[in-house]
Amino acid sequence: MRNASGEQNSESASFASKERNSAEARAAFAARRARDFVIIARTNAMRASTMDDALRRGEAYRNAGADVLLLSMAHTPEQLRAIAERLGGPLMYLTGRGGLAGTGMTLQDLGHLGYKIVADPSTPLLAAYAAWKKVYEDLADGFGATLTAKADWTRLEKDMLAVIELERLLAVERATVEPGPATRPAPPA
Repeated sequence: MRNASGEQNSESASFASKERNSAEARAAFAARRARDFVIIARTNAMRASTMDDALRRGEAYRNAGADVLLLSMAHTPEQLRAIAERLGGPLMYLTGRGGLAGTGMTLQDLGHLGYKIVADPSTPLLAAYAAWKKVYEDLADGFGATLTAKADWTRLEKDMLAVIELERLLAVERATVEPGPATRPAPPA
């Protein structure tokens, strides 16, 4: 199975040719309808091939018109610097678990190298999982009955509802959803 850039999704599978990837990337760039829509060209070649292959693919994507390049699985400062030196920015970096901890680099360091987008796809999910696991362990032990104090979730709930803009969503719902039986006018007697 291929991803949007034509690469195989399996680590052991062979990649599509650099030429095919570039042609598909050019087609995606040509189909862009809004100038502020950023297209990030990503390759996983570092995991399934070599650093040099990943760099060649990055160059091909840049030549095809990529807005931002992402060479996935680069994690050492040496790899990140080599990518920046050879490809220039703008670049994207997906950190490993724990963000930049252990890399010896700061966001400012990465910014100076041309990394304009830095994301940590793992740590927030792992932290959420740890919290969910703890809550469900507590619930499994008598569904919370053995806890000595009831947690006050009010502030956290208000914050969450503000982040997701619940009131705006409810306004859309109220304006677009048909009224239910409880809100319909009673039929004439």
